[in-house]
Amino acid sequence: MTIFYPDISSYQAGLSLNGALAVSCKATEGTSYFNSTYGLFKAAATALGIFFFGYHFLRAGNAAAQANYCFSKVDSTPVMLDFEPATGSSPSLADACAFIDQYRKLGGNIWLAYLPRWYWSGTLGAPSLKPLSDRGMLIVSSSYGHPYSDSDTAAGWQPYGGIAPTVWQYTDALKFNGYSIDFNAYRGTLEEFRALVTTGKLPAPPPPPPPLPPPPPVISTAAKDNNQMIVSGPAASIFPIPLFVGVKYVTVAATEATPPVAIHIKFSGHDAVAYDVDFDHPVTVTVPADCLSGRIFLVDGGTISVAVA
Repeated sequence: MTIFYPDISSYQAGLSLNGALAVSCKATEGTSYFNSTYGLFKAAATALGIFFFGYHFLRAGNAAAQANYCFSKVDSTPVMLDFEPATGSSPSLADACAFIDQYRKLGGNIWLAYLPRWYWSGTLGAPSLKPLSDRGMLIVSSSYGHPYSDSDTAAGWQPYGGIAPTVWQYTDALKFNGYSIDFNAYRGTLEEFRALVTTGKLPAPPPPPPPLPPPPPVISTAAKDNNQMIVSGPAASIFPIPLFVGVKYVTVAATEATPPVAIHIKFSGHDAVAYDVDFDHPVTVTVPADCLSGRIFLVDGGTISVAVA
């Protein structure tokens, strides 16, 4: 599964978010700009049940101050770092790391960084992006003019700086509810994407379902008399011993067609005792005088005959 989502700014003021699964909205830039439509888009996304996160447009220099400003506006909402050049500004990898460190120090939530390959390879000089991966950051690539594909060989999924992109911004001109918008792709589910944006990690897999209880033992009373029965069951089968007034002994043997069978015999108020029985070596156990009930546990499963006297 692949999800597609827009990122927006004040240029899309008035845009309806109907039909979006997730949306990223510009919140702040530098140390003084706040997007006046940010709160409106956040409220609209919340009302529609759309996963919403903001982004900060990074300017060169004063990265810690920018983090302080962004956090003062965004607080606990997850944020993506928009790490690209603008007129008079070419932020460095050190600027990006300083912003991330300060933002997290404040308690902010940041795991995504939009860093186009062309900016990484050109102005930045194709550095290793280990400083970002060491911080657990995930990369949003940017590559337009190529048909979108989920294939690992597609342009937007190609690694650079030692990191494979998690998200690909594959167009800056998709028509959505009457506007031409940047659109992004994540190869996975919305639940996975939400977890990555908010924690940097995929969600934990659900716990395995509990094992089905073993089927109950099959008891056949078609035996020599009413004091004997044949019991068959899988591993861990438990069945009661037919005790009644006057019963003094319980004899257990494997049926003729089976190998030795491991069993535990337990009488109420007494510890369980383990036995291995086969057809030629039955076990006869004395019923304690104070016993009101008893049971046999088939350790590995099998078929046994049980007689009381």
